[in-house]
Amino acid sequence: MDKNILLTIDGKEVTASPEQTILEIARENGIYIPTLCHYEGTTNPGACRVCVVEVENARTLVASCCMPVSPGMIVKTDTKRVMDARRLVIELLWASGD
Repeated sequence: MDKNILLTIDGKEVTASPEQTILEIARENGIYIPTLCHYEGTTNPGACRVCVVEVENARTLVASCCMPVSPGMIVKTDTKRVMDARRLVIELLWASGD
């Protein structure tokens, strides 16, 4: 796997292959992003939205399990906005009883 994409996650410069997602490259580099619906070896539905992250210049938070990396991407996994969104998703899942 040729790692030729340079991006930044939580201030750490990392390299990735074009087919990798933000979640995959974060895990490879010891950066924790929580998930509920992502399992290795399956498709990435992005349904639970627990793995959302902030990507600089993106209009909304993105599901890291579905978002492919791109050159120069700047990702933040632990901002207040991200943590509030994750908390809301878990509260809604809990309230729905599913």
